[in-house]
Order: sequence, then structure tokens, then C-alpha cells
Amino acid sequence: MNFFDGYENKSEQQLNEELKSMVARMKAEGTFDAGALERAYEVAYPFLNEDQRRKMRSIIDMVNE
Repeated sequence: MNFFDGYENKSEQQLNEELKSMVARMKAEGTFDAGALERAYEVAYPFLNEDQRRKMRSIIDMVNE
């Protein structure tokens, strides 16, 4: 089963809530790596349009709070 299969029919709001929950759990476990998110953003940046960049930046900022 693919990791993403359970997420295909969820709304953006549901996905954001799930992401927040995952990040909170990772932070509690000490496994959250904000630097890895920044590196992923830097790698993906040239391949994204402005809207996608804005959305990805927003998500990264949200989980880094």
C-alpha cells in the first residue's frame, strides 16, 4: 500500500490538520528536522510555479511554528 493512498480524497484543510498532527508527534519524539524541509524547498523551488512556491513556503512556516 502506497503511503499516499489514504490521503487522495481528503480536503486541503484535512491534509493540513493531518500534517500538523504528524509534525507535533515528530517534535514530541525529537525526530522533526526543520532543516530537511528547507533543503527540500530549495531543491523543489526551481520546478515550482509561483503559487506552488507560496503554498509550500506557507506549509513549511506553519509546521515550524
